[in-house]
Amino acid sequence: MSTITALDDGTVFWVITALERDLFQFEVTPRYNVDQIIDGVAYTLESCDVCPREQSIAIMEDYIRDPKKYDGIKRGTPDCPRPNHGTRYLSRLLSQLGRHEEALDLAEADLAAWPDSAAAWLSKSRALYGLGRREEALACAERSLEINGSYSLAAGFRGRILAAMGRYEEALDYAGDYPAGEHEGMYFDAARGLALAGLGRREEARPYLVMSSRFDSNPEELEAARRRLAAQDAA
Repeated sequence: MSTITALDDGTVFWVITALERDLFQFEVTPRYNVDQIIDGVAYTLESCDVCPREQSIAIMEDYIRDPKKYDGIKRGTPDCPRPNHGTRYLSRLLSQLGRHEEALDLAEADLAAWPDSAAAWLSKSRALYGLGRREEALACAERSLEINGSYSLAAGFRGRILAAMGRYEEALDYAGDYPAGEHEGMYFDAARGLALAGLGRREEARPYLVMSSRFDSNPEELEAARRRLAAQDAA
């Protein structure tokens, strides 16, 4: 902690802002590689003489552990306010880490500031989904798509929610608009796998479950579906 408090608030602000920026840039990857992102930010900041590597790593790790502790630093002072970059992508990361209640708090704070942010609505959807509140999660994913109809991540997540809710045919029909194997299509692999497995089409489901389990941010239910398929094969 001493390495953090030894720095001025302005430097700390730019470190956490750099982390938020990179979380945004890596949003298109279904699963954040947290260590790689932190390492990349630390390298850049040290190269630009903004902050020594070890100090910036300590700040970022602490920020992820307790983001609200940095609210004051992010706001700045009344005579010198700082731009509010939000935490919609940190919320996404917390959902990946299983910290869904915290993720929901961050997403709702962002939506209070930016009610028309498609990214914040998707972050809220992911947090609600992690909490088992699937109907609410679906509504948030759909709100995200109302704001940005070309938001492939939100579309893929909507398909996944439909499949998890047992709406298998609807999920498959929806996923059919996004060809498998293409960039946008990969966001639907989880939805396709869960839906096909739910319909008993085991051979078709298996490759989608295998592919999506490798990179999904929360692969537990995909692995569970794979285990059920294996048990059915063995029966």
